[in-house]
Amino acid sequence: PTPSCPCTFGFGTSSPGWTTGDKYNAFTRRSGSTPSTATGPSAGVSSSSPFYYFAETSGGSAGKLFDLAYDGSACAAKGGVSTVDFSYHMYGATMGTLKLLTGDGAVAWSLKGDQGNKWVAVKKVRVYSASFSFEYAMGSSFTGDAAIARVIVACGQAPPASPSSPPGQSPTAR
Repeated sequence: PTPSCPCTFGFGTSSPGWTTGDKYNAFTRRSGSTPSTATGPSAGVSSSSPFYYFAETSGGSAGKLFDLAYDGSACAAKGGVSTVDFSYHMYGATMGTLKLLTGDGAVAWSLKGDQGNKWVAVKKVRVYSASFSFEYAMGSSFTGDAAIARVIVACGQAPPASPSSPPGQSPTAR
């Protein structure tokens, strides 16, 4: 059965529609701390949301890509995915770049570098796409484990475009 949305994905059990490693390297599902010191979360977002996906960067090299994708199945009959809320953890001396991409590959959100040893909630990123994915490009060393948790997906179509200038007039015409 398709869940009603907004849909919250805590990754504690099977999360229909989610795949990892389809295009690049897989994010790893975990609770508790990551294996490396001085990077990654030591626990999930909260005791009620202990699971997350993270990019294990040990043994990798700069630019190694990871992906975690959602096929939008819960929103298929509702005009697609409208907005996405999520929490990220980007702690480590060699953090890379984390992106949220629309189904056609456009960047909806992006952040680079060490953001401190904490989970940060991001609200209402406009996606307006049938699907979306998280993509992480690692930094130069093992101290660059990025994590994603507690993803909330809202459904709906994009709002109508704002009206343009009347035909034959440019916005600067007097």
